[in-house]
Amino acid sequence: MASNSMHIRPNRYGRMPANHKTETDRKTKGRQKNATNKSPRQDKQRYNKIAKELKLLLHTLKNDGIQNYLQGLTPTEATDYSLWKATRTIKQPQHQTPPIRINSSAWARTDKQKATAFAEHLASVFQPFPSQLSAMDEETVKN
Repeated sequence: MASNSMHIRPNRYGRMPANHKTETDRKTKGRQKNATNKSPRQDKQRYNKIAKELKLLLHTLKNDGIQNYLQGLTPTEATDYSLWKATRTIKQPQHQTPPIRINSSAWARTDKQKATAFAEHLASVFQPFPSQLSAMDEETVKN
């Protein structure tokens, strides 16, 4: 039913072909073998070669997807200048804010969780110093 050319999962520029998925699995197995075996030279070389091939394969997949996307766009007023809008969005860097560790096992991923974690941190760090004045002196200062 499933052929080797079947697409596995979507990515930003299209779907990943099945042969790319097998390359990813091959890299994972190479990394596991490299980590478990104690003959690091051969396994490390094999893993590095697989990783380099996969990186090149994914890079060409991404470039081909961008090329196919851009070829369908036009710089005319009839299409609302879609070519220029698309190139502007591709050129802009993608800003990702990493999660914040709440405690030793949990992470704050949403903005609300991050704000709560930050507020709790500030409340625990910035505590007022205990008063060094006597109660009588405090009353005179307040009045």
